[in-house]
Amino acid sequence: MNILNKRKIVYGLTFIVVTISFIFLILFNILMNLYVENSARSSLELMKHTFDINAEFFVDYDFNENLYFEPYYAIIDDDYVEEMFPSEIELYKYYKSASKNLEYGESYRYTNKGKTIYFMLLERVIVDDTYFENDDPKNILIYVNISPVASIVSTINKIFAVVFFLIIVFVVWIGKKTDKYLEMSDKNLKSFFSNASHELKTPIMSIQSYAEGIEKEIVDEKEAAQIIIKESERMSNLVGDILEISKIDSGAKNLNAYYSDLREVLYDILESNTILAEKSNIEFKFKLNEPLMTVFDEQMMHSVFSNIVSNNIRYAKSKVEVHVIKNSKFISIKISDDGEPILEENIIHVFDRFYKGKNGQNGIGLALAKEYIELHDGNIRVISNEEETAFLINIPNIKK
Repeated sequence: MNILNKRKIVYGLTFIVVTISFIFLILFNILMNLYVENSARSSLELMKHTFDINAEFFVDYDFNENLYFEPYYAIIDDDYVEEMFPSEIELYKYYKSASKNLEYGESYRYTNKGKTIYFMLLERVIVDDTYFENDDPKNILIYVNISPVASIVSTINKIFAVVFFLIIVFVVWIGKKTDKYLEMSDKNLKSFFSNASHELKTPIMSIQSYAEGIEKEIVDEKEAAQIIIKESERMSNLVGDILEISKIDSGAKNLNAYYSDLREVLYDILESNTILAEKSNIEFKFKLNEPLMTVFDEQMMHSVFSNIVSNNIRYAKSKVEVHVIKNSKFISIKISDDGEPILEENIIHVFDRFYKGKNGQNGIGLALAKEYIELHDGNIRVISNEEETAFLINIPNIKK
């Protein structure tokens, strides 16, 4: 999948998240308004049925218990205006101005300056109230003031709007970060393949050259065969390392770990490199008396210590030393040499893929070693000064 397709996925997901959030906000408003409106109208209908020309005001009905709004009423009569609440006076004035368009028994909605009231006109009903001097049938307004609920809904909308805005900002930020990551990933991938191609080209050209020399009988066959074998092994190892790195990057590399003695792996590596060290007049100094029991992948650890020890031998002047310290949390291994120090600006690149130091080879071995150590939840770093260059490795000390 190229970077363009990855960007399409990122921006597509961003659009989906924003759209879903926006739809949720709209649906919330629609459903909440429908619920409030239906509850208000239902309350008015209930109150409407409680008035009867032959019955006294109010059939016993608990509105709160049934999740309805509690309705109120106001007499439609100029003589009772002084007894009205402010909201009733406002509603009464509205009735007076729009009475020709209002029908008895129908519910209406009135809104003004943040107020929202549902009301209904009832014609000639009995109102039993101590405020009134007689029990003659009267025209009344029954109403439900939903302004407090509308205010709460408005506040919730504002909160949702802020959250919605923050979601958009966050998703856009994630999109940009992901886009940068994809660009960097694509750049690293291209660099990786470019370096890999270059490194593979060197042994292939060498093999090709000596093969042509044998064909034309211009080189010694035995010498050419040795070089071809050597370059073939180098190319095979490089291809193997590249495949391992690819598996790790794709998440397909899993630990085949079990409880064992890490000391045995170190002994195998040190002993297998003894001949190489002797040829270079390098002295090995190590003492591993105490068992190093923990959980690890033997193949990975063999690769880690093989790469590090061979690197130390390559740069050492006279000695390579191995020291081990064990505590309750980690097994700490220090592998050092007395070679020339690594320049400070180059230390941070030691574990980079295809990094080449002085007299270096393909530069992928230490990068792979770092990946393997981190798969074990460990860590590795390098220090370098005039006295030594040392790799410091910490591996979790896991009890069985």
